[in-house]
Amino acid sequence: MRKLIMDELRKRIDELDRRILELIAERFDVVREIAEYKKEHHLPVEDREREEVVREKYMEFSDRIPKEFLEEFWDTMMYYSKKVQEEVISGECD
Repeated sequence: MRKLIMDELRKRIDELDRRILELIAERFDVVREIAEYKKEHHLPVEDREREEVVREKYMEFSDRIPKEFLEEFWDTMMYYSKKVQEEVISGECD
């Protein structure tokens, strides 16, 4: 019985992980679109004001997700989002 419960819980985690990764992939698709827009309009990759607004939104989840995780996740997401934008703008990726 316990094994069945654990198997079901793990199955739910696996499905959630898949959905999270699909959403992250979709987010990077949008990041590439943003990079194309910035390239066409000669806008900088970095927008600190926007980053702070989004960071605050992330912190709204700190009652359910450890704040340290949110901060690290955000920093990692921003690092790679900017990296992808720079690659698109410089023509290093398709």
